[in-house]
Amino acid sequence: MKNENFEKYIREFSPELQEKAKKCQTKEELLALAAENDVELSEETLDMISGGDGCLFHTCHFIVKEKFFSGSVEGYPHGLFWIKEACEYCEDIKYYFQVEGSSARQEITEDEYNRAYCPLNGKNYR
Repeated sequence: MKNENFEKYIREFSPELQEKAKKCQTKEELLALAAENDVELSEETLDMISGGDGCLFHTCHFIVKEKFFSGSVEGYPHGLFWIKEACEYCEDIKYYFQVEGSSARQEITEDEYNRAYCPLNGKNYR
């Protein structure tokens, strides 16, 4: 299953090659098709195909890779969860913190995650 951006990224192909590209099942097949037909792909397209900006062949599907609990901390009596998720297709990574007992999560930077830094109160928990 290709995602909704697929058509955008094969626009550099001729109409005939676009039809062939739609039959590709992997990024390797798509790159081979471009190479065989002397199609020079833009940097944006190459990034997308290589997984740099999300999934080309699938809608991103994030799964939890790491999750740790910081316990009860000042301002958060129930504690905080620190979560790292990665797309199982393109390996794009997202980081969050979540208050225990809440379903709401706040996306944070990799640096904040690595330092377990909570932007809501400016404290480190690791």
